[in-house]
Amino acid sequence: MTVCPDTPVDTIARLLLAHRINGVSVVDEQQRLLGVVTAGDLVHRAADERLESRESLWRENF
Repeated sequence: MTVCPDTPVDTIARLLLAHRINGVSVVDEQQRLLGVVTAGDLVHRAADERLESRESLWRENF
């Protein structure tokens, strides 16, 4: 199963649940692999959105 780079996160989550899979490939118009989105990525994203906004870790420490 593949998705395009502009597929909404909630759509990807529904695909993972509906097909009982852990990840999908992200491809461009020529079907070249750009990356993979996993259920773990979505969990981390949801956790990040619940935290206070911060500057980048790099900027905060240097």
